[in-house]
Amino acid sequence: MSTAPSSSQPAPRLRVMVVDDEDAVRMAIVLTVRHLGHETIGFESVEAALRSDSLHQPFDVALIDLRLKGGEGGDVLIRHLARHASQQNVRIFALTGETEESAARTLAGAQVEAVLRKPITLADIAHHLGNQRE
Repeated sequence: MSTAPSSSQPAPRLRVMVVDDEDAVRMAIVLTVRHLGHETIGFESVEAALRSDSLHQPFDVALIDLRLKGGEGGDVLIRHLARHASQQNVRIFALTGETEESAARTLAGAQVEAVLRKPITLADIAHHLGNQRE
């Protein structure tokens, strides 16, 4: 009897951080991630994420907007997560409406799995979180 997971088994439940200063965008991503069966916590700024007790538990995935109004940019949080002991295994995806060249300059030297261009879709999120359902 095989114990290998079948392709019909759901993806494991992930703990996902979402950081975006636009309420509608953040809530759409949070609801999408929850629809896919994952736990998610949304933040409107780098400062809010850093003040949160949520950082004391590891996240599996972080979806972070690069350009945030009125404070630190998402690249600051991306670099912080890479240094924070409890977050060292987090898969980081940078969200941007910018060109790839501009995002590359902002993220120079940062550890990100991919840069996702806005607007992102349910299928984009599902693909990067490892979900097969749509």
